[in-house]
Amino acid sequence: MNKSLEEQMKRKVISDRIDTPDFEAMWSRIQLQLTANAEKKPDKRNLYGATMRKKKFITAAVACSFLIAVPVMASMNLNWEQLWRGESTMNALTVGLGERLNLTATSNHASLTLKGVVTDDQLMNVPFQLEMKNVPAYDFIDFGQVKLTDESGVAYHVDTQLERAAENDQMIGILRTENQLKDRSLDYKLHVQDLVFYNYNFIKVTANPADIEKKSFSLSDPEYSRLAVTSLIREGSALTIRYELDATDSSLTNGPHLVFANDGTTLKSKYSAVLSSSEDGRAVLQETFEISDEQLSKSTLGLSYLAEAERRIGTWDFAFEADGKKASQAIYRKDLDPSVVTNDSVMAFKELVITPLEIRLTYDDKSSGNFNFPTIRYDKAVLHINGQDIEGGGWLEDDGSGGYLSFESPEWYKDWSNVPMSLTLSEPRIQDKAPADQLLQLTSPNSAAQQVSTELQGFPVTFTYYMEGQDLIVESSSPDTNFRGITQSYLVSGEEHILSEMNPKPPGGNGTNKTIERYQDVPEGDLLLSPFLYVWTDPLRKAEIRISE
Repeated sequence: MNKSLEEQMKRKVISDRIDTPDFEAMWSRIQLQLTANAEKKPDKRNLYGATMRKKKFITAAVACSFLIAVPVMASMNLNWEQLWRGESTMNALTVGLGERLNLTATSNHASLTLKGVVTDDQLMNVPFQLEMKNVPAYDFIDFGQVKLTDESGVAYHVDTQLERAAENDQMIGILRTENQLKDRSLDYKLHVQDLVFYNYNFIKVTANPADIEKKSFSLSDPEYSRLAVTSLIREGSALTIRYELDATDSSLTNGPHLVFANDGTTLKSKYSAVLSSSEDGRAVLQETFEISDEQLSKSTLGLSYLAEAERRIGTWDFAFEADGKKASQAIYRKDLDPSVVTNDSVMAFKELVITPLEIRLTYDDKSSGNFNFPTIRYDKAVLHINGQDIEGGGWLEDDGSGGYLSFESPEWYKDWSNVPMSLTLSEPRIQDKAPADQLLQLTSPNSAAQQVSTELQGFPVTFTYYMEGQDLIVESSSPDTNFRGITQSYLVSGEEHILSEMNPKPPGGNGTNKTIERYQDVPEGDLLLSPFLYVWTDPLRKAEIRISE
């Protein structure tokens, strides 16, 4: 393979790998609420996406002189654990690592109470409780406006997470902003206006969803004018739909997605993502459904999105002082010994950071800037702390050079230096490269589908190829579900090496191992195909890493 082609592929693979959070950024306003268990943070790229599941902590009796027991509080009965970092936020208030406020303002028969302020080296969290009568049915809830300013008049961006509490007329939430306190104190003013309830609207796309591939549909909605299905992949019971949606940027924050409706029931996708698009006003989306052909024939395809259903007018104003000194002094840092934490993944762990809000394991990405294979990335991370198992999530730095794993601590220790801690990584995604001489002959491609098969790491893989006009289509798949799919192949025609057109994949794949690649304007005659890059997994493979003893 010539040098220029290798560099071209290298740029493409790295770009595909780190450019996965497009839908997180575009849906940032609603993502925390709609996926309350997703580990999401500002200015970071979610590494594990939907594959990382929040796990309830396994409680164990611990008798240690350095343990601060967290007493049960009345407010803990409100299910704070359903909020991202909600449990650690309330625990920090309990053990004195935050500041209690308990400030209440009432407007239009709704009482908003700020419980306190908790900070770490990155974020400032303000947990709150909202009580009001006659809460309507809703799919999503948000404040109409939240404005936070400091004593100098500087305004800060605030993210809001709001959830229904255990009591019918109560809601709990967290206002989250970047921590500007560090180890000092500041006076803040908080202005909150209106409470907005949203429900999903339904736009009919077609009553014949079995015949939608390569078709465009005009939509009767001012926010969404056109939907065009660009590809349809059926793999067993999984149906993956990729489509273009003409919409304004603001309407994309309302979470548009496809649904199948049948006799009053609605089927939503098991996986969805917003992919990169080169055209303004046009989004590229992909969704995978678990639906049979029989269900498909009886369903109506529609586009669903959030729309304002009711607005409760109100204004809540607060003035408070926040001091970041206690939390700043409580942060524990430990450099990790590379020889102890070495593992087979791309993560070269550097530092353990423990804050009132989370536990972080920072790392450099060993694959950044090189083109060495195989590369191993684990989709599941479990931290074991003194007999307790905590499942976490991960983020990439914006430049892809590294990131960190993040976990919520169920307890706080005065001295973390002697707390036993280890990490288990599992569910690997292994990206591998086929040998340079593993070339498959494509015999005189034409409009009739032909097949050629090979093995990659022992997995049987079949390539189906055919001409579609002047373009060559290559479909690849394997009956073994531990084979995750072809990432990038290329053609060889004489001395020429040909890449398929850009075909962005959503974070976590498309729910199947089937890949469809399109080669434009290929020469006539026999061709050679290199499987080149592919992904597989080994369900038994794990990495055990000792963090501290």
